[in-house]
Amino acid sequence: MFADSFESGGGTMYSHQSARNNAELEIFLAKHVDGLTKMLDEPVKLQPIDLKASSVARIDKAAKERKDEKAEGLPSDAEVKKELKEAEEALLIQISLISDKATREAVIAWAKESVKFAENF
Repeated sequence: MFADSFESGGGTMYSHQSARNNAELEIFLAKHVDGLTKMLDEPVKLQPIDLKASSVARIDKAAKERKDEKAEGLPSDAEVKKELKEAEEALLIQISLISDKATREAVIAWAKESVKFAENF
């Protein structure tokens, strides 16, 4: 019983923390619900957004520190960078289909802020 509770996050306190962590996202979604539910048939042209630069820099730094060590079962640096690039391209396609310009800009700002937040970990 204890192991099951520990694995699932510890019950009530885990649920409360999860709710606090998601509150900002829920407020964002509520504010932009109309703009997020109306999608375009064709994507609009967006300026490139480099959301992966800091992640790539951290991968490169870790690779230098690791030097020639090869961790079995883990993807290579090149594979991780390729996945980051593909994820960013997919995100930009989704953003480019949002019909409301203000909502598009808010989602882009949110994505950039999320990257800044993740850099601290």
